[in-house]
Amino acid sequence: MMRKTYDMVSRRVVGALASIALLLSLTMCETDFCNENMYVVGTLRAFHKQSKSQIDVFLATMDANGDTIMYVDRTSGSYANFSLNPESDTSRFYVLSADTVTLGKIAIVHTNRSEFVNAECGVRTLSTIDTVLIEDATKGDSVAILMKDVDENYDNGNIEIFFAGFE
Repeated sequence: MMRKTYDMVSRRVVGALASIALLLSLTMCETDFCNENMYVVGTLRAFHKQSKSQIDVFLATMDANGDTIMYVDRTSGSYANFSLNPESDTSRFYVLSADTVTLGKIAIVHTNRSEFVNAECGVRTLSTIDTVLIEDATKGDSVAILMKDVDENYDNGNIEIFFAGFE
C-alpha cells in the first residue's frame, strides 16, 4: 500500500515538473528576439507627382507642437522607415529631401493595440494606419495607403506620397 502511494505521488511530482518545464519553454524567448520585434516600424515612399520618379527622402519626427524630436534613418532610395507613437493615436513627421529641405509635413492617424509576446518579452504595440494627411498640402499632393497594418515585413510599403509642384 505504501509503495502504491509513493509511486502515485512521484508520478504526480514528475508530471507537475514536466508541465512547468513545458510552460517555461513556451513562454521564454531570447532577448535578441524581444529587442528585434518589440518596435514595429512602417515604410514610406515618396515620388514626384508628374514624373513618378522617386524622391530620396528621410523623416524627422515631430512632437505635438511641431518641434523636431529626432531624425529617422533613411534606408535606401525613396524608402524611409517610421515608428508610430505607441502612446498616441497620431504621429507627425517632416518629410525631408536628402539635403534636408522640407518637402512636406504628414500626420498619420493610427489605432494601436497591444499584443502579448511572452513572459520574458512582455507586450508589444502594433498599429493600424487609419488616415494619412499632408499638412499644408500643395495643390496636387496626394497620399496612398498601400498597407494599413504596420508589421515587420519591410518589403511591404505602407504609405506612398506624391508631391506636386516641383521637379
